Amino acid sequence: MVVVPKASQLDPKNNVALEFFRLTFGTLPNGNTEPKRVLAAFMAISSFGNIVVMTFTAARGLFANMYVG
Repeated sequence: MVVVPKASQLDPKNNVALEFFRLTFGTLPNGNTEPKRVLAAFMAISSFGNIVVMTFTAARGLFANMYVG
């Protein structure tokens, strides 16, 4: 990746997503724990959206298969 240095990516102690977030958006004035919380919130929203879409797609596929055969 261009943003996160290779040495940081190869270190097993580092979270690459958190490092990317920190380097891209910078630090927040409330301290070092805020970027972790914001990233966790973004990941939770993304996971919820994925569950909603997969549920919708599965239900639609099931409904479509009822009328095909």
